[in-house]
Amino acid sequence: MRVANVKDGYLDLAEVKTIEIKRSEVDKLLIRPGDLSMTEGGDPDKLGRAALWAGEIDACVH
Repeated sequence: MRVANVKDGYLDLAEVKTIEIKRSEVDKLLIRPGDLSMTEGGDPDKLGRAALWAGEIDACVH
């Protein structure tokens, strides 16, 4: 998941990018149900957007 997926109060998962990471980093980067995603920096109209993760995608990382 990336910043572009976090909207104001919801997640837009229409376009989800994939990356390769080391297996040893999965636990550290894994998004778990109940996690709150918030944006920081960037344009003022995008600052502070937040949404709860409900586990929509298995093994999703940020």
